[in-house]
Amino acid sequence: MINPIKISCFLFLFTICSSKSFGQIEQGTFIIDPYIGVPGERLLTKFNFAFEDYTYTGWPMSLGIRGEYMFTDYIGVGIDANYSNYGYEYIIEGAYYNGVTQTFHDAHYEFQGNTFRFMLRANYHLIRTSNLDAYIGGGVGGRDINTKTLVDGKQTSSTNLYIPVAFRLAVGGHFYFTENIGIHAEAGISGGGFVQGGLAIKF
Repeated sequence: MINPIKISCFLFLFTICSSKSFGQIEQGTFIIDPYIGVPGERLLTKFNFAFEDYTYTGWPMSLGIRGEYMFTDYIGVGIDANYSNYGYEYIIEGAYYNGVTQTFHDAHYEFQGNTFRFMLRANYHLIRTSNLDAYIGGGVGGRDINTKTLVDGKQTSSTNLYIPVAFRLAVGGHFYFTENIGIHAEAGISGGGFVQGGLAIKF
């Protein structure tokens, strides 16, 4: 009996092994990596405020982009920026008392937040082949946090806070299908989602 899983694995490996080889990255190469990151702040908010009657809002991932210029054949410098949106809402039972009807009414409470990070990055590319490169890297910068609370749709408070501390330590890599287009993946500490991945563009 034909096993579809084995066939899929064979086709995947055949595609990689038979991929056309292209020029490896080198001094003067530009690399652009648009990506999504998981988990987003929405999951972290749910972890920190784990109440059964809360409804969690916002994106399940962050959106970001990295740009890198190969300063030497092995060292690249650039920027890393990402954005996330998160929040939660719940009902406050019996929050208001109506003296006319002599009844209590519920209130709808909402918390909304977003975080924007911007970091300067440096990567050291350990492996550089015609299709694949792998690197270790780090970044430092700051983050801008905006939050607001609403009760029954009316804003009751807001904050705008800039924290000059954001960092990331990561390992990652790129695999190119054509001369200029491929995919990338990265795993790291802080500075956005633990796992990030998306397109890879070089020129």
